Amino acid sequence: MDFFLVFIGACLLYGCSWLVGKYTKLQGLNKFLVALLVALVIWVSFMVLYYAVSPSPTLTKEEIAEKEKKEKAEAQPLPKVEIQVKIKKSEYEKNANEMDYRKAMFKEYKEGDLFKITGEVTQIIYDDTIRITTKKDEDSGIYIDNDIMVDFEESPRALEGDIIKVYARYKGTLKYETVLKAERKVPEFRGDYYEVIKTK
Repeated sequence: MDFFLVFIGACLLYGCSWLVGKYTKLQGLNKFLVALLVALVIWVSFMVLYYAVSPSPTLTKEEIAEKEKKEKAEAQPLPKVEIQVKIKKSEYEKNANEMDYRKAMFKEYKEGDLFKITGEVTQIIYDDTIRITTKKDEDSGIYIDNDIMVDFEESPRALEGDIIKVYARYKGTLKYETVLKAERKVPEFRGDYYEVIKTK
């Protein structure tokens, strides 16, 4: 291809030189320069036309698929990764700890730390999220304070007033609005398993 273009260019320059010599009175260097200028104008016009009408190189199916995959990856932001994969219950039995409410409130635990927590279901926020009171009064045996939020993959079969034990992962803290329009912050967990110890 490169040799062909060089050959065409040489022929074009020779032809322009012959035409300039035939139809003008220029000689020597002037004749050559005018012929070169005309040849360059024709050459540039030819190259612009050539690349404008030349077909794009044909891509294989694999190359097209790879190109589409790359464009799709560049166009879409990476999804946020959350701790949604369910932990085996045996892992909880080996590694779960009792929750220290103060540490949970001040985010002294790592996201994903395992806990076994017992308390009373005090509110069902959504089908898959419940509020649990975890501090038990020693005298009355009633759970009275230290609320946490636990969300599940599926709606737990528990009602308000049930005593429940959850196997959950620490997520951080969550702010929510109470029925009195006050803002509260509580520890938040992702529940993997639960056991209803006592029904209402």
